[in-house]
Amino acid sequence: MRGLGRGERVCGGLFRGRGLWGGRGGGGVGGCLGEEEGGCGEGAVWGVGGCSGGGEAVWGVGGCVGEGAVWGVGGCSGEGEGGCGGERGCVGEGEGAGYQQPLRPGGPGRGSILGPAGPWSRQEALGLLEAAVVYRAGPLVAVSKPPGLAVTGSPGQLSLVSLLPDLSQRLSLPPELHVVKTAGKDGSGLVLLSGCPGTTQQLHAFFTQLRRAGRPPATYRAVTAGIPAAVEGEIRTGLKLEQVGDLQLVVPVAAPSRREVERKEVKQTLTRYKVLGVAPGCGLVQLQPMTAFPGQLLVHLTLLLCPALGDHVYSARVGTVLGEPFLLPVGSALPRTQVLGEQLLRRLRLTQQLLHRLPLHLHLHQLLLPTAILTAPPPPFFLQTLRLLGLPGGQSAP
Repeated sequence: MRGLGRGERVCGGLFRGRGLWGGRGGGGVGGCLGEEEGGCGEGAVWGVGGCSGGGEAVWGVGGCVGEGAVWGVGGCSGEGEGGCGGERGCVGEGEGAGYQQPLRPGGPGRGSILGPAGPWSRQEALGLLEAAVVYRAGPLVAVSKPPGLAVTGSPGQLSLVSLLPDLSQRLSLPPELHVVKTAGKDGSGLVLLSGCPGTTQQLHAFFTQLRRAGRPPATYRAVTAGIPAAVEGEIRTGLKLEQVGDLQLVVPVAAPSRREVERKEVKQTLTRYKVLGVAPGCGLVQLQPMTAFPGQLLVHLTLLLCPALGDHVYSARVGTVLGEPFLLPVGSALPRTQVLGEQLLRRLRLTQQLLHRLPLHLHLHQLLLPTAILTAPPPPFFLQTLRLLGLPGGQSAP
């Protein structure tokens, strides 16, 4: 795919500047303003950390970090080092707001990391998504999704796709709003939506071009039970969908045959990882998938013997003997509520009986676009977990 030349526009001017990669002259709302390829100027990268401190701080895009913070994406924007500006409000005042609610004092961990006991209503889910907009440019909008919201579902089931007609009206976007890229059902983080099929095609081609050039378009962060043996590396394996009992699960295939790959029965997959921080028995890991396959990141983490916290599907494949992790056969490790060691449970201030409500700690943190770098701050439960475990990005637990 050729790079678009200076001044060319696609459905509202997403692809602007010199070349598709967003070099000098990249424009658009929230777009790259930098002088180098991929470089962004003020207001271009929607990052975290405009200011920090305790008290009633508010999470905002480029905004504040603080104990008891509210995940109000766009709630507070940094006006320079240490400064906060804007009056756009917080998210999650209703009981059903769940993961978006403030971390309340009292209770286990001074703010529970458990998910809500019941599902959101349609209006609550719409309100969360509308308040969690992190980017708008022409026909594109990006929101930060809470975990547990399915992308698709059966008729009558609450899902991201079922909410799009109402969300497009609320955001004054075309009725053809559709998903370009999203975090999975159980994960949190960025969802990129488009109201223009032409722009969507260009973006998919751009993501493919990035991967072929060895540049990962998406970056995730995960809290893991266990620590990878190497500080950074790659996970390469074949993956396939397989019926295991009554369930269809993702199964690794260490040495797939050429025929299996050609018939697309098995896909060769690759994830780059880097350990960002460790604490006893756990880690904060950056994940950059270079291929796309359902459940890829969760299964790859099990192959590192450190499943994601809150993985109630594939974590059962990692067992322990005398404190040492090992892989169990897929057929004998069916999905179940994750089991954590006593040390992690104590630090999380939880009991095993409550772990079925522990949300998946896998967050789509960053996404590259031709003229912007999108970043979504983690939700409150994720930050609270970092704090309790003593991992980077949290505050030390008392």
